[in-house]
Order: sequence, then structure tokens, then C-alpha cells
Amino acid sequence: MKNFCGREKKKLMGNVTYLAFILIAFLLPAPNVSSQICAVPGKDGPQTISGVVNTYYPSPASASTSGSSIPVGAVTNLGSSLTPIAAGDLLLVIQIQDAVITSSNNSNYGGNNGTGRGFTSGNAGYYEYAVATNSIGIAGGTITTAQTLSRTYQSTAATSSSGRKAYQVVRIPQYSSATISGTINAATWDGNSGGIVAFDVAGTLNMGGGTINANGSGFRGGLGVTLTGGSGSSSDYRGVSTNGSGGSKGEGIAGTPRFTWDGLLGNTNAAEGYPNGSYFRGAPGNAGGGGTDGAPSSDNGENSGGGGGGNGGIGGRGGNTWNSNLTVGGIGGGTVTPAANRLVLGGGGGAGTTNNGANATASGGAGGGIVVIRAGAISGTGTITANGSNAPDSNPTCCGDGAGGGGAGGSIMVTAANPAGMSGITTSARGGDGGDTNVAIVPHGPGAGGGGGVILSNSSFGSTNVNGGPNGTTYPSTAFPDPAYGAQPGQPGIVNTSINQASIQGTTSGADCVPVLTVTKSTSTPTVNLGPTGGTATYAITVTNAANKAPATQLLISDALPQPVANGFTYASTTSVALSGGATRPSTVNPAAGSINPQWSQFTIPAGGSVILTFVTNIAATVPTATYQNPAAATYLDPARTVPTGTKTAVYDSATSKNEDVKIVGPPNISLVKNCTVPANCTTSPQLPNTDLTYKIDFSNIGGVSASSLVLVDSIPGNTDFKLGSAAVSVGTTGLTFVIQYSSDYDSNNPTLATWTYTPVSAGGGASAGYDRLVKAIRWRVTAGSLSQIAPNNAGSVTFISKIR
Repeated sequence: MKNFCGREKKKLMGNVTYLAFILIAFLLPAPNVSSQICAVPGKDGPQTISGVVNTYYPSPASASTSGSSIPVGAVTNLGSSLTPIAAGDLLLVIQIQDAVITSSNNSNYGGNNGTGRGFTSGNAGYYEYAVATNSIGIAGGTITTAQTLSRTYQSTAATSSSGRKAYQVVRIPQYSSATISGTINAATWDGNSGGIVAFDVAGTLNMGGGTINANGSGFRGGLGVTLTGGSGSSSDYRGVSTNGSGGSKGEGIAGTPRFTWDGLLGNTNAAEGYPNGSYFRGAPGNAGGGGTDGAPSSDNGENSGGGGGGNGGIGGRGGNTWNSNLTVGGIGGGTVTPAANRLVLGGGGGAGTTNNGANATASGGAGGGIVVIRAGAISGTGTITANGSNAPDSNPTCCGDGAGGGGAGGSIMVTAANPAGMSGITTSARGGDGGDTNVAIVPHGPGAGGGGGVILSNSSFGSTNVNGGPNGTTYPSTAFPDPAYGAQPGQPGIVNTSINQASIQGTTSGADCVPVLTVTKSTSTPTVNLGPTGGTATYAITVTNAANKAPATQLLISDALPQPVANGFTYASTTSVALSGGATRPSTVNPAAGSINPQWSQFTIPAGGSVILTFVTNIAATVPTATYQNPAAATYLDPARTVPTGTKTAVYDSATSKNEDVKIVGPPNISLVKNCTVPANCTTSPQLPNTDLTYKIDFSNIGGVSASSLVLVDSIPGNTDFKLGSAAVSVGTTGLTFVIQYSSDYDSNNPTLATWTYTPVSAGGGASAGYDRLVKAIRWRVTAGSLSQIAPNNAGSVTFISKIR
């Protein structure tokens, strides 16, 4: 029995500081890229975020779920967001409690390994992402998922042979981009749900100098309950809460004790929560053990300290009993090997034994929560914390009592497709401090420090802290050579910066699900011969989304047509729209005829789907002969947008492909140049009578296609006589064969009335011998049946002689 009055309190920190970081190798499941499932990356748009962003759905009292349906209870966590689940939402399904322990009343308690702590098997901490395919209000119901769950999730009440099992489903916001403003909090685990901060950012997460806080949001500590003695012995590892002595175990993966402390209030739970009782020093799973009193059957006054909770590092052992100095303080909670698909809440600290205190006195601290973030990239500076809570100091009004153990650090995992920006983040998942005991002369058991937590990532943070919490001390310390009085600090936790984002089970991160579009273009009219009214060209644009990606939505296809001259190419009509692989066209808007930048809307293209758009363009007759390239683009809602309507564009680069090239060939265009070449280019002035003048007409095709049925007509100059036999043809490379014809009635005012049957004769019409005055015009016409076309750029000439009278 204690009769010492309290003296001045002096806090003495543990004398050992753990700065070590343990990096372990994890056996991670190989990514199953062939069956990748995507939700709707960026579904919640760009946001500035703070407060609680998650909605927590607890498991029903009794459920076992696998397959693609998940029963959930109503949202009851007072700190939860109230955003209900909608189809396309991203979910986190996690088994919070499920660990098999040995419940023998000896050192094999827990993990059956002689340490009095741990567990033998179980699925606690395993989780996966899933996609909801239906809507569920906050009243709960059954969620259906797009994929089959990879494991079975269970919810069962505690029995005499098994601790409680519980899962929860958390709605995960899918931001396109996000900026933290102030603090994002986890709703505290209330025994059914909460304790988690989780969100997905398809684009960039800007830390914004803010904080993500899951401190003390994990498993609850054991409640310090004032007892005055009962059954049990000082060697007990477990016992029922009604035995009248000892301290409560903390809460952890193996179950929930009858009495818990959440940092503000004590909670009395309906069930004992652990097999064979929730009291005394044995540490179930990762929960800290409660103190075992040195005189349980008398007055419960030989007060020992509670054990620290565990996670990445084991919790410390609680301090020794008063007076009898027995090492029966609560054993520290065990570790849970973390992985990319397994994270647990930090274990709650065990309560110390007390016979003089109130609820807070001797209670254990709560463990840290879970933070899971996936992003495309991270920028700015900020802090992420999931620290275990410090246990309260034991300071009853009259006398010293045992103190509780600190909560274990929680679990933090951050991955990014471009992880370089993690260097601006400070992270901490340290264990909570053990409680101090305030006594006068004889020491009482201080609380143990909580074990360090877990920090995982795929790159290095600016700093990490997974130190174990320091043990409490009994003071004034000057009175005792060993202020720790048997209490131990928690052990350091785990840091691993080599996590493979693809190893996270279930639905892929938004950043990896962003659509990847390929735009190609081709033409079925690689050559277009223009006529007097122009021509047409036919194009096909194909837009394809890569496999294992989210759908591209609100997609618009556009084509900037070539414009060598004003309105050179204009949209005419759409001949077909082929949708495949699940592609749809929610609204049909085709371009207006005559558009030079036609646009088609609106499409949705899922993973592996495609759209093939075929259309016709009109080409003006004035378009020059050349080969024209023609790009195309597909614009869609950007899952990584920074403004609500932000878009992203995939393009077809016409400069790197000839598939869509169209060669425009203009109509035939015959150039004629007539000269008087003899004598001396007829430049002598004046020319004298009886002078022969030689005329030459050069012709060439300067158009885009061959000219057919070529006919050249030239009239004999006035006051001259045609020289017989002088009409000739020089065809150069044209390969043409001409027939030469003459007219004696040609009139340039009515050329179509001329006849071409006249045969020149010597002295005809009174001309001198060898000349014919009756010849009025000469016609050079391609001979029927010969090569009747003059190809582009080919040329020739015709000549004749007439004499000045």
C-alpha cells in the first residue's frame, strides 16, 4: 500500500536516442500488367485540399467477402468525410484486424516464440485498391467492384479462441492535381473505421508547405482503470478484465481490449476482445501488453508500467513494480513486416496498473495512422506525420501509479511516377513516449516507449524519422539511481525507399492510368488531278487509346487543312465513323461544310479502343501543283489538369510520315510564244518588199497533267504571201505527230467558221511563183491515233514563212 505524497515533477527523457534506419528487403508480388484495372484518374478534378478527405465505411459485425461485392456498414466515424461512393470511385479495401495468437498464459503468449509478444499468422494490414461500379450512400450497403478482389476480407466478433477481425472500405479521392492548404487529417480510428489518409493524384501534388497528419490516429491504447485487487498472479500474461487487477492491453491487429483510451475519452467495449482476456503483460500482435501487478490479489498496488505498441519496431517493456521491483511490466507489441500491399495502424500502448488514478492515469498512447499517397509528381515542401501518441503521465492526486506505454508509429507510403519531388517532404512515424510516474520516494513503473513506424516510398524524402519512443521515467530522478526503473524505449522502425509502385495491389494509380493516345492519318487519294472546277481528296484519321489505360473522354478530333491559297482545301463531308473496342460517341457534331479546320465531337475511347474517321475535302482549282502534308489532332479532358476544363492533345506529325501526303496535279496549261526569227529576228526596220519572214511558235505544257488533242492555229500576217512547203513542226521530246492543214476562208473574228481543206498552189491568188496569196491561216493538229498528249514540261515548236508583198 502506498502512502507517499507526490513531489515536484521533473521530466527526464530517455537516455538513448535511436537514429538508425533499418532497410529491409521485401518479397513483393510481381506487377500484373496484363490485367491492369483503372478507375477514373482525375475524377475529382483539381483541388486545394485540407481537413479529412476520406469517407470511411466500416465492415458489418459479421461478414466475409471476396469476389466483386463488399458489404459495408453505415458511416459512423464522427471525423469522416460524408462524400458517398459513386460508380467510378477509387476504393481502398483493407483488413484492419486479423491476427492469430497463442493465448497460453506463459512466454509463448502471442507469437508462440517465448517472447510473450506477436502473432502466428493472419491477414491484418493487407489491402488493395478497387473500382466501384455502383453508388452507395453513407447508410452503407453492398459495393460492387470492377475486378475480383485478390483475397478474402473478414469481419467477426472476438471469440474465446480468436480476437476480433475487421476490415474497412475507404473512398479515395482521385484528384487531377492537388495543393495542400494547411493540414490534412486522418479521422481517428474509432474501433470500426478511420485512421487512414489516402488519395490519388494523376498529375502533380503540390505540398504547399502543408501537413498530412495521422498522428495518434491508429490503434487505441489500453485504458487505465483503477482497481483494488482480485484474481491473478504476478506471472500472468493474460487475464480477463473482470479479475480486479492488472492493466489493459492496447488495441492492435489481433483485436480490441475491453477498455481503450483514444487520447480524450475512455471507451468500454462490448467484448473482451482477446482470447482468454485483455489484461496483463502479454502483447497480442502489435499491441502493447498491460502491466501485470506485483500484488494482484491484494490491492493491485504494486504498480508496473504498460508496454509500448509495435509496428516497424517492437515496443519497449513497461517499468517494474513498486516495492517488489518485479520485471512484469507490459511487454512491447510485436512488428508486422510491411510491404507495398501490407500496412498496419501503429499498435496502441498498454496501460499500467493503478489503484489510485483516474481514467487518463496509467492509459496507453494511441498508435499512428496510415498515410497512402500515389501521385504523378510531387512539388513543394511539406510534412507527413504518423507518429504514435505519448502516453499520459501518471500523476494521481495522492500517490504514484504505473504509467502507460507509448503508441507505435504508424505507416506512411508515398509513390510517384516522377518521384524527384519527394526531396521536399519531411516524414515522421516515430513511436510515442512512455508515460512518466510521479512519486515521492519509492519508484513505480514508468511506461515503455512505442516502437518506430514504417516509411515506404520509391524515392528519398528530405528526412525520415522512425525512431522508437523514449521510455518514461519515475521522478524526481534524483531519488533513484535508475529513473527508467526497468522501462524500455521502443525500437526503431523501417524505412524503405525502393518500393515499386507497380507492386501495389489492385487498381493502378491514376498517374499510370492516364490515357495514351496515338493519332495516325492516311489518304486513299495520294494523287489528285485537278480539273477546271478543282478536285477532291479523301482522308482517314485513326485515334487509338493504349491498353490498360483509363478512357479518354470529351474527345474532339480536328484537322487543320492545308491552305496554299485561300480556301484551297475545305471540308466537304464525313463518309464514315467507325467505333471499335468499346469507343462511343456520346454527342454527334460534324463540321460545317467549307470549314478549313474541321472538328468532330464528341468521343469516349476506352483502353484498347479506337475511332476511325473518314472524310472528303474539296480542293480548289487554283491550288498549285505540289505535295501537301496534313496533320491531325485529338483533344480530350486531361486527367492531370490544373484547371477544371483543362485538356491534353495528341497529334499526328505529318512531317514524319507520308501516309497522308496528297500530290495535287494542276490541269494542262499550254504556253505559246510567237516570234519572227528571220531576218535577224525581224528587228530591221523597215522590212523591204519581197523579204521572206520566218515565224516560229514555241509551245509547252506548263500545267500539271498532259494536254491531249493539241491543235495550234496561226493566221498569215496581212500583206504577206505564204511560202509553199514552209510550214513545219519541231516536236522536241513530246513525241507528237502533227498534220498540217490550210484555210482560205479563215476569219479571226469567226474562227469556228473556217474550213481546212484548201491546198496551197504556186502563184495562187496572184502571188509570185512558189507562194500562195490565198492561204489565210495554218493549223497544226495532232494526227489521230498517234501519241496525242503532251506531258507536263514537254515542249515543241512550229514554223512557217511568208513574203512581204
